[in-house]
Amino acid sequence: MVKVGEQEVLLVNHENTIYALNPKCPHLGLSLKSGKITDDGQGPVITCKFHQSKFNLKTGECAAWSQSFLGIPGTGIIGGVVGNMGGPKHSPATVYSVEVDGEGSVMVDISKTGQSGCKV
Repeated sequence: MVKVGEQEVLLVNHENTIYALNPKCPHLGLSLKSGKITDDGQGPVITCKFHQSKFNLKTGECAAWSQSFLGIPGTGIIGGVVGNMGGPKHSPATVYSVEVDGEGSVMVDISKTGQSGCKV
């Protein structure tokens, strides 16, 4: 986690690519900091540990919206109610432009959103 001005930014290094995103899940604003990183075949995603919403690290696009409560199997009805709280259903995560200079310094531009990822 780093700060760019007053904005907190979560940096993720997945398979030698750095991604930058807003650390708050669009679902209920809970932290993505402890989210699990996987590759769903459409690119790397981060999964919110609280409600299992998934977001593409490169585009921020919602890959899966909350279908359970706290990840507990069989809580789909509660997940459906909770899934309708917070941000609009299937809201994307905010991802930021990332560059890595020749010395390895990571630069995040929070004014450029919608695409993230830079090979290191």
